[in-house]
Amino acid sequence: MSKLYRCRTLKYWYGVSEYVATLTIAIITLAAGVGIFAYSYYIIDSYYSRLVAVAEGTRGRGGDIAILASLIDSSGKIVVIGSTGSKPVMLYAIHIN
Repeated sequence: MSKLYRCRTLKYWYGVSEYVATLTIAIITLAAGVGIFAYSYYIIDSYYSRLVAVAEGTRGRGGDIAILASLIDSSGKIVVIGSTGSKPVMLYAIHIN
């Protein structure tokens, strides 16, 4: 081990072993990955549960429901484009001005 610098309270301050440093970095990286995975799972699960709640709410109105599209707009609201009724709907084109 090499001496890095002198400290007033200790006679010498030694560096950390490369094995300990590698293990520490691996644990930190693994914890960050698990955190990102858990957060993304939470977001996707909440989005899906809201989508199911909207579908269940419109199903009680009678007839069939077909969800044509779903998205999250810039303000964070979930937008669901659906069709209810007794006949199926085919989406041919979308025009945006």
